Amino acid sequence: MNLRKSLDKADKLLDQGWYSEAISEYGRILEQLFKELYRKYLPHLPYSSKEKAVNYEEEREKSTSKFTIGEWVGLFKCAHIFDFISQEKSGRSKGFIFFTTTMLNTMIDLRNISIHPTSRSEKYVIRKVARFAESTVRCIFYEPNE
Repeated sequence: MNLRKSLDKADKLLDQGWYSEAISEYGRILEQLFKELYRKYLPHLPYSSKEKAVNYEEEREKSTSKFTIGEWVGLFKCAHIFDFISQEKSGRSKGFIFFTTTMLNTMIDLRNISIHPTSRSEKYVIRKVARFAESTVRCIFYEPNE
């Protein structure tokens, strides 16, 4: 699915008040973004990073096409792909502002709350939280692609 179409779908869910579903869709967008970035950058990674990536995949015993956001973050962190992309984009190792494990872990937490609500977490799946997820995903989406 096209990422821009997915963004439109998530935005529509958000505008219609389907906050949990919107947050979940934003999570799927991040998974798709990771797939695309991995496909794009894997051939260019140093050998040691490629080896770490392959080992990470083998440890999970499943294809990257079935990875969750958390697994993608783990793979990118383990194989130093965040650093590689940052250096490719800037020509130096300046790092990203939004495309970071901290921001992505926040999105993982929000997605988990929206997918697996409990009585304690349901109060957090509200419009403001969904808008935060939207803003965060848009920033994450555009940063490694600029």
